[in-house]
Order: sequence, then C-alpha cells, then structure tokens
Amino acid sequence: MPNVAEKRPGGGRIEWMDALRGMALVLVVFDHAIRFTEIYAGGVPEPAGFFSQMLNPLRMPAMVFLSGMLLHASLAKGPAVYVGGKVRNVLYPYLLWSVVYVTLFLLASPVTGGEHRLRDYLQILYLPPAHLWFLHNLFLFYLLMLVLRPVPRLVLAAGGFAAALAVPEPMEVSRFCFLFAFFALGDAAGRRAGTWERIKAAPPAVGAGLLLASGLAWAAWAGLELRYQVAGVPFVLGGLLALVLLAEGVCRTAASTVLRHIGRNSLTLYVLHWLAIAAAAVPLGRVLPPGSEGVMLALTFAAGLLGSLALAWAARRIGPTWLFALPRVPKRRLAHAD
Repeated sequence: MPNVAEKRPGGGRIEWMDALRGMALVLVVFDHAIRFTEIYAGGVPEPAGFFSQMLNPLRMPAMVFLSGMLLHASLAKGPAVYVGGKVRNVLYPYLLWSVVYVTLFLLASPVTGGEHRLRDYLQILYLPPAHLWFLHNLFLFYLLMLVLRPVPRLVLAAGGFAAALAVPEPMEVSRFCFLFAFFALGDAAGRRAGTWERIKAAPPAVGAGLLLASGLAWAAWAGLELRYQVAGVPFVLGGLLALVLLAEGVCRTAASTVLRHIGRNSLTLYVLHWLAIAAAAVPLGRVLPPGSEGVMLALTFAAGLLGSLALAWAARRIGPTWLFALPRVPKRRLAHAD
C-alpha cells in the first residue's frame, strides 16, 4: 500500500504490480461508492451489488498480498531504517489523516446525522476512523514481521488463519488475523520469485486458479459471505492468481497507463477517496429524485476516483510535502542540533 517503488533486481518498476495495485484500489473505491449510495439513495442497482459482492473477499487480501511481496527488500535495509520508513510512510499519514477525518466527522455531524464525540480523537490509536483501519493494520503487520523474522512465512500464514477461526468476534480482530496471513503469504511469494513465476506459467495451475476464482461468482450468487472467512481462502488465492494474470495482460495495452499511475499513488488515493465520495454523496442524496440509485452510484464512484486523483495532483503541486509522509530530517540539521 505505501507508495514504495516496486523494483526489479536490475532496476525499473515491476509494471504488473503497479497495475494490480491500481486495479485493487479502483475496486475499493467502487465498494465504498456502493456503501454511500446504499446510505443516501436507499439501494444500488442489482448488477453493481452482485459485482461488488463477488469481489468483496478479494480486494483487501490483494492489497496486503502486494505489500507483503515487497517486505523482504524492506527488511534487508536493517531494523532502524525499516522501522523509520514505516513510521514515515504508514504510521504518520495514518495518525495525521485520522485527526483530519475525525475533525471532519465532528464538523459534518449536524448535516450527516452521524454520532461523533471528542473522545473519537483518543480512540485513534486503537479504533481507526472509517477506512483508515487498513493503514493502522498494515503498520502493525510490518512491526509483527520484524519481530517474527525467524518464523517461516507459511507457518505465520497458517497461524493467522487459525487465529481468525479461533477468534471470529470481534470482526476487527478476526479480519486483522486473516489479512496478516495474506501479508505473510505475499512475503513468501516475494521471497520465492522463481516458484511464483513457474506457477503463473503452468497451465494446470492457471486452470485450477481460474476455476477457484469462478467460485467467487458462485458464492455471490448463492448469497454466501466469504469476506475474511477462512473457508474462502482457496477462492481468494485463485482470484489473486487471476488478477495477476489480468494485470500482466493489461500491461501489454495502453490502458495500463492509468492503472499504473493509480497504483503508484495508492496510499494518497486511498486516504483521499473517502473524503471525495462523501463530499459528493451527501448533497446528491438530497437533490436526486427517488429511483436514481444508478446515477448516484456512477457519480459517487466518479467523484471518488477522479476527485481523489485531482486532490492528489493538487497536493503534489501546491500542497505541503508533509501531507502523506513525514519529511526526513537532514543529517546536517541533526548534527547541528547536537
């Protein structure tokens, strides 16, 4: 998730990872647009709801799997550099934007009707606001993997899934354990690049993966809930393989330019898209006539995607540099401070 360059050993970005991260983020924005449309329009078109339900189990595991694939390169920099990078690029934007969102929730509560209190500020450390739970969890994943470096990654993944089964409630704890398992699986895949490439090139493995991926559609049609459920792990793994192959195919077309741009700016867009969707959904819910669920969904999705892209562009061009990452302190300044 952090805006870390996916590099090949010989230099240059790994394009399919950028594209896949972009695809996953687009799906997250679509899911949140559906949520806001359900709240302010009373429902969503059935095909859109089915599509979102089908991909619900896949979105966030794909995000953490990709982050896990880059873990070994980060750990190789040493504990001090590793932790410093995660504090600057994950913990800091989480804390900063949590304060921003809680403040906005408090200010908007008379209009939205949301129940927010000043104590929400105190809860940021253990109860993340809105969608920012992902950054909170991701930072903890990084810390856990530093402490658990000697433990085989597949053992960590199995432990995460077992914990998700053993502690089904509260959902936040079960989800944390479940996604940590996929984070560990991503690290295992990143450390075994040769094995990963052979899997993608083997027709039987690809066929089995696509067959399992199709199970996500069947589960959505049957009304089965597989999101963050250990029973759905085989289908999610098949879906991950399908997404990787799709991303590699997209990278051979001109359409990949936009997706790779989104993927390279994933943290910034993830932070901002909720704000852009909410800013569109609240007034639209008041002015659109009944029966405009499709229009509402299209407009909120466009606002979430295009609005966050525009905000990210503005932040890079005219905004302060500390909005999404803690600035490094120059070594000379540290030396003078001594």
